[in-house]
This record gives sequence, C-alpha cells and structure tokens, in this order.
Amino acid sequence: MHAPLSNFSYTAFDPYQVLNSMGKEKAIELLTHMIRIRYFETFAETSYLEGLVAGFFHSYIGQEAIQVGAVGAVGKDHGHWITTYRCHALALLTGCSPVAGFAELLGNQLGCAKGRGGSMHFVTERMPLGQGIVGGHTALGTGFAFKSIYQGDDFVTYCFLGDGACAQGVFYESLNMATLWSLPIVFVIENNVWGMGTHYKRALAMDPIGPSLAKTFGIESHLLDGMNVLDSYQLFKEVHERVKKTKRPVIIEAKTQRFKGHSRSDTEYYRTKEDLEAIRSLDPIEKFKTILIQNNLASPEQLKELDVRIKNEVYESLETAKKGMPCDIGDIETGVEGD
Repeated sequence: MHAPLSNFSYTAFDPYQVLNSMGKEKAIELLTHMIRIRYFETFAETSYLEGLVAGFFHSYIGQEAIQVGAVGAVGKDHGHWITTYRCHALALLTGCSPVAGFAELLGNQLGCAKGRGGSMHFVTERMPLGQGIVGGHTALGTGFAFKSIYQGDDFVTYCFLGDGACAQGVFYESLNMATLWSLPIVFVIENNVWGMGTHYKRALAMDPIGPSLAKTFGIESHLLDGMNVLDSYQLFKEVHERVKKTKRPVIIEAKTQRFKGHSRSDTEYYRTKEDLEAIRSLDPIEKFKTILIQNNLASPEQLKELDVRIKNEVYESLETAKKGMPCDIGDIETGVEGD
C-alpha cells in the first residue's frame, strides 16, 4: 500500500538557481544539519533498544529535508516553532545541542528539559515543548501567531503537524481563527502517509489535504515534495517574506515518507519489504549529496569525510550525555510559573 510521491503537482524550483542563490556554504550547512539529525536519531534509537531511554520514541528519519529547509531559510530566531511529539529534529535545529538532546532521552540533568520531558517533550528557547496531544498544538501555534500581532513583532509562527492530526477538530478551529483574525502562521502538514498504522486516505476525505483545506478557508497553500531540501528551503524562504507582509495564514503540505515506524514499538505490518525499499530509495540526504556532486559543490570524498566527522561528533555527544546526573525529583517544579 505504498503511496508514491510523484503523482502530485508540487511547488518546485530550479535546483541550479536555488543553489546559486544560497551559495556553497549554505548548501553544506543544510546537508550538515540533515546528516546530524540522521545520526542523532540512529544513535538515539540504539540507546532505546539498549533500555537506556524510557517511554515512547518517534524517529524523524526520512523527513529531514522539511524542517532543515524551513529553519535554514527562515532562521531559528525569526520564527516561533511549534511541533508534535516527533520533536527531536526541530529541537536540534532551534538551539538544542546533541548532548542536551541525548541527555533528555536518558532522563538526566544535562537534558534540554533537565531530563523531565523525555523523547516527546524536547524544548528550546524558540520551540515551546514537543506536544503529545495529537492536533492540540495547532491551537498553541495559533496563540503564538496572535501574540505576534498583539505585541507587534514580525515573527511568523511555523506549526508542524502530521496527517493524522488533520482529522482533529481543534485543527479546523485553529485554521478558522487564524484566517478570521488574519494571523501570521504557516501550518506545515508533514504527510508521511501513515497516522500510526492507518493510511491517510482511510482517515481523511481529501487528497491533497493542504490545498483542499486552503480552498475552503480562502488562504494560500502549497504542495511540497518533502524529500527535496532545495524546494523546501526556497518555498519557506518565499512564504516567510509574504506572511510577514500579509499577516495571513498559509498551509504547506509536505508529501514525505518516514523510514521507521510511527514509534519504535510499531511492528509496521502495514508496509511490505518492497514498500520500504521504495521508500528508502527516496532518501533526501542521498538525493542532495548527488545534486551537490553534480554541481561541483563537493566531491564524493569530501562528503564522505563530512559524514564521518558528523557521525563521530554525534557519538561523542552521546557519550558525554551519559555522564550527566539523573533527573532530580526535587527539581520537578523548577521553571513552572504560577502562584
């Protein structure tokens, strides 16, 4: 039941022109972020299997091009970044170090939430906690967008959600309010085909999701090839500038594929071996490496060296994180405001 990603009309860009405008340094920066996320998730999953990580574990492997392109184009300090429980990648992109990320998974005090949040609740200054309630964070994102209007700043809120969250009523209420009040928010639907084990076509009466909803609410929408980091970068760059000016919501649906199950406990009986092989052939990292080589921005040897260097750095971060002190139960209310 593999869903091909080639049967849609995407907002696409000339890769040569995008590379030419961003330059070699930026291109290598994007690749570096993608590889770092990939190795972080790989070592984190290994730690989970070793029994070092408690709770659930949701991997972002395969989807790296979306958020790397978004944060790379916008800049982490020019947006509010709202996401779900699949939050490791966005945290790493918005200020969480690999050491702090691993420590959070391990439940110790070096973690980005001092070990109190775990895998589903990473937090950074620009990302207010990974959210565990499916679709609930879309209301939070709408609130952050309202905050920008109320305080008069030029931030744009980016709210990432999965296809499964698109069946939740709070998402429709958030869309309605964002449109009615003209709020600067971009809802990014990361459609990785499966909401846990249910194909999105069995849960949603529309395809594509984003353009269909945008037509209903009379707002701008785009369909993005979520396996293409250059298209992601350029689209978010252009949308960001428009939303800053118009203060109007936009929907971007990124068609993508996760290489792992919904969570580590997912048996994935709904995907065949042939499905998984087809999915992994879409690897956004390998596709981007090929483009860089074809455009003489890097050699295979240079990319291999980069890969090895990042792998070693991430592994060293894990070893450093393991040295942290366990989460202190007496510290549980620290950082919680109120009477």
